[in-house]
Amino acid sequence: MNRKWAQRFFESTRGKVVLLLRQNRQTVDDLAQQLDLTDNAVRSHLAALERDGLVRQDGLKRGPNKPSFVYDLTPEAEELFPKAYQQVLDQVLTVLNVELGDDAAAALLQRIGEGLSPEPLSPGMERSERLQRAVDFIGELGGVARIETGEDGQTEVVGLSCPLSGVATNHPGICDLAATMLGTYTGLPFCANCDRHDRPACRFIVGSASSS
Repeated sequence: MNRKWAQRFFESTRGKVVLLLRQNRQTVDDLAQQLDLTDNAVRSHLAALERDGLVRQDGLKRGPNKPSFVYDLTPEAEELFPKAYQQVLDQVLTVLNVELGDDAAAALLQRIGEGLSPEPLSPGMERSERLQRAVDFIGELGGVARIETGEDGQTEVVGLSCPLSGVATNHPGICDLAATMLGTYTGLPFCANCDRHDRPACRFIVGSASSS
């Protein structure tokens, strides 16, 4: 989530509900007391958060009269919170280049890319299916991609949103790592030709299928 949007969300009542549930599981009454709202108002916010897949009912809590539903965050809700991954990865890549040198660091990133690829492809898979796997894989990493044909007639997998944009500008080797991942996953040779300027965008030129 964009930092400004995240800040606005957490300043809203629903955002405050999420923050409280991140601390521990709570009932409607628990939330109503802390937010100074009526039970019905809290239920309305919880219902909306449930529809968005951020909150779920997670058991019952015994009370003086009758048990009350307890609410908790879903795993998807964690994506709302800022993560230090980008800063940590940027620093790791910087240290690798300083300690190992550019060539050795690039070779290490390629080995990492091979290990990060998901399940192997099925034998005899058509090229079109392999290309779609590449698009789907970029989507699983948090990006958006599509298949295009370049001016020279070469097939390209073009990312409309780069999942590694936070580090790609300063560390172009991360694009080669992504190309290696795609190649291992699809059995197609990929060459990174990414735009790493103001708005980074992935662009991978695709070769012919290997025998795998």
